[in-house]
Amino acid sequence: MSEIEEDVNREEFNRRIEEMFISKKAPNTFLLSGSKYNTLIQQVKAAKLKTKKTPADYRRAKRYDVIKTPEGERLIMAAKPGQTTQQVFVTMDEIYDVVRVNHLKLIHGGRTRMMEFIKPMYKNVTAECVSVYLSMCKGCKNKSFKRGKRLPKITPDDNSDLQEGVSQNSDEDDATEIDPFKIGSSETLVEIPVQERQSNPISEGTYPELYSRGQIDILAVTGEETEEYKYMLVYRDFMSKFTHLRALKTTSIEESVDNLLDIFLVFGAPNILQSKNGTALTAPICKRITVLCPDIIILTSESNFRAHDLEGKTNEDILKKVNTWLSKNKKAKWQKGLKFVQHSLNTRFHTTLCRTPSELVFGVDPRKGIASALPMDVCQALSSDTDLKRTLEKKDDQNTEQIMSEESLILPCDFIKIEAMEDEEII
Repeated sequence: MSEIEEDVNREEFNRRIEEMFISKKAPNTFLLSGSKYNTLIQQVKAAKLKTKKTPADYRRAKRYDVIKTPEGERLIMAAKPGQTTQQVFVTMDEIYDVVRVNHLKLIHGGRTRMMEFIKPMYKNVTAECVSVYLSMCKGCKNKSFKRGKRLPKITPDDNSDLQEGVSQNSDEDDATEIDPFKIGSSETLVEIPVQERQSNPISEGTYPELYSRGQIDILAVTGEETEEYKYMLVYRDFMSKFTHLRALKTTSIEESVDNLLDIFLVFGAPNILQSKNGTALTAPICKRITVLCPDIIILTSESNFRAHDLEGKTNEDILKKVNTWLSKNKKAKWQKGLKFVQHSLNTRFHTTLCRTPSELVFGVDPRKGIASALPMDVCQALSSDTDLKRTLEKKDDQNTEQIMSEESLILPCDFIKIEAMEDEEII
């Protein structure tokens, strides 16, 4: 067991959190066991589907939403007008992990700094929870570290899930070899050879500038001579988790640079560019970019992966999505599907960001026309703005009585949150 694991005992932390909430004078919905969490998700889903709602159903439908993530369904606070981020609820067992990760990421940061990171992402991880953790942290008590100097060391055999808090090299989620997939022909995909290498972990927590990383990979998609585009450029921004896909005719530096500049001049360039194809690819690309655009200077680096960097977006995942799109559009060229695959990747909820990459970059996911405002079955019945106006007027008439009922509700004690250390929103 590493030194970090001994800082705070998980079981003791959970026991103190439970005692703290039990001592409250009123029930508190923010302390959610696994079973209670799942029950609330089902209640929210049912409330949104009911045609005849009770006052409790109105509250749940108005205040909560349920989203799907790779780990399952998650409960979040419903977005308010103009709000670009949504807070996620976690179970009691997950509070420890959230606090621990941010405490280490901030190099044993204090309560105020930690809450600046935690509060925008998590609804029921309160300042009281953070204070309990800090009171138990042996590292903070013994002052066995220097703030802002370096991160505690994690041994290679450490099985902890602090991938976010401590920079640790991991290629596990994106293997250097990709299984072949068939894309539109009998020819199989061929990954450009990648040299085996071991990169040293970088203490990014010490220098925020090291977080600004981008990754470019060149994948061979088809070997057919009749195909104009044979390669795919995959560029990932590790801060926003935004993924860009481009079709290439060749593997020339000029073509890659041209596509990257289209991205960098709109979305911004990273401080460091890395690739699974090695510095043999990134070094000439960075030099050429500076020649063409002297205002942009990018450094090169060997690949330094972490598990959450490529969450559901490995090269293998991307090729599978392209293959799936092509199987549904057999008469289309594979490169035509890249825009749809890119949209799918960037509008998928990311557990580290607690939102989608598109929401982080643009503040909101791409709108889908009127389908963003009305149910799909209603949209399909509309053909003009006159139809839309009639539908909206009808909807307003139906909702008038419901809205008046919601505004006059008095919340029961089950939905009252008592927060001694900070003024939280009452649920």
